[in-house]
Order: sequence, then C-alpha cells, then structure tokens
Amino acid sequence: MSLIYRKEIPIILGLIVSVTIITHYFTVNPAIESMSVSFQLWGVIIASFAMLLGLLSYTIYHVKQVGKSRSFYSIWALIVCFGTLIVGLVVSPSSPTYLFLAVTVLKPLSMAMSSFIGFFICSAAFRAFRARNKETVILLVSATIIMLKNIPIGNIILPGISSFGEWFNDVAALGGNRGMIMVMGGGMIVAGIRQLLGYERGGVE
Repeated sequence: MSLIYRKEIPIILGLIVSVTIITHYFTVNPAIESMSVSFQLWGVIIASFAMLLGLLSYTIYHVKQVGKSRSFYSIWALIVCFGTLIVGLVVSPSSPTYLFLAVTVLKPLSMAMSSFIGFFICSAAFRAFRARNKETVILLVSATIIMLKNIPIGNIILPGISSFGEWFNDVAALGGNRGMIMVMGGGMIVAGIRQLLGYERGGVE
C-alpha cells in the first residue's frame, strides 16, 4: 500500500499533536509550549478551511436544488446565508447592523422553532413518563417536582413544592448530574485513547 494511503499516518500525527497539547498543560517546557501553540494555530487554520469547504458544499447543493425547480427555499437559504456573510464581513459582527439581524431576525426565529419543537417534546415526554417500572416512576416523580417548582401555580397545587423543588434541583439532581458527568468524562478519555491508538476506525477497515 502506498505510504500516503496508509491509515497509520493520520493516527500517528493525531497522537503526536494530542500528546503535545496535553503535555503543554502539565509542563513549563518552552519547546513543548511553542509546539503546542503552533499545533493549535494550525488547528484554527484547518478549521477555517473546513468551514469554507462546508460553505462551498452548502452552496453547490442549493444551486442544484434550484436547477431541479425546487427553487423557493433554496434561493431563500442562499440569500440569507450570503447576505449575513456579507454584512458580517463588511461591517463586522459587533456592528449595530449585524446585531440587528441577530436580535430581530435570528432570535425570534429561534424562539418560534423552539416553540414548534416543544409540542414534539411534550408528546415524547408523555410516552417516556409512563410508569412501566421503577426507573420510569422515579423519572416521572422527578419531572413532576421540577415542573411544579417552575410553574407559577405550583405552590397553589402543592404547598411547599417551591422550596422542596429548589432543594431537589440544587442537591439531588445536581449530585446525579455530576455523577453522570464523571462517568461521561471517563468514557470520553477511554474513547479518546482508543482513537489515538488506532483501535477506533469508525467502521472502516
């Protein structure tokens, strides 16, 4: 197999870069620090080119859609994409014009989309909260406590639920969340080590 097509090459490069950047956080060696900064700078450059490639792919896809007479949404998507890009490049993202687009256009659209998705979330929650076993009973009780704490009439329905809900949210739920974060962190470390050592190939042999 040709050298440039060998799968071990990107694995070795990724291992070198990752170990260098991680080592930089635990040492004060100037050489390692210089290499780490250079690698991170290269990461920013590569990410920028990846974004340009994504923009190119996005544009080609919608141009093809326009050619297939599926024009309205694709034309609108291209206008919004390049209009926002041009405004950001011309007047900078911190300008009042760009902030106007973000506050008066993007934010209301995001809120409308979230409201629309809320109906599906309620439907999924109704199916998930059916008390079939003890785990779903715990989930149902926890969700009920949190919802009663957050709604204005929660204290009227169940007096004292606000204070108990605060304790439940700040103590019980927070402890569970931290336990999950620790488990997830351990899993991410193991998965990262396997990836760097070449054991995780993404299903590609």
